[in-house]
Amino acid sequence: MKIIAIDIGSKNCGYAIYRDYVGTNPYFKSGYVGVEKLLDVLPNMDIETIVLEKFICQRILNKSYISTIEFIGAVKYIANRKFWHIVEQSPQIKKFFDNKKLKQLDLYKRNGHERDAIRHLLYYLKFKKGKEMKTNV
Repeated sequence: MKIIAIDIGSKNCGYAIYRDYVGTNPYFKSGYVGVEKLLDVLPNMDIETIVLEKFICQRILNKSYISTIEFIGAVKYIANRKFWHIVEQSPQIKKFFDNKKLKQLDLYKRNGHERDAIRHLLYYLKFKKGKEMKTNV
């Protein structure tokens, strides 16, 4: 299993990476980077599944919503080109792994986007849930 969960903002994003190779201990890493940096390194990553929060825009209040939508589109484009599974999750799943649970698991991070990426990854690992989108074959 090679999974990355990404929580994209207008300028930076959080990520959480999980790899589980047969015969080795699972690998976990999280952090946050500028969106442009993520778009630069993402195509070269060894990933099978990408987990994203489904972005729901009620109404556009400022330009940051537009850039977030564009960045999500760019990530989906890369995932499609790489034939990765794309899984979208509802923003509400973040409630399952609240701050208290993250602290108990020693996974609480100060950056909100990093925390949310970890939440999406943990939810996917625990329940394997999300809306799977079809990639181009």
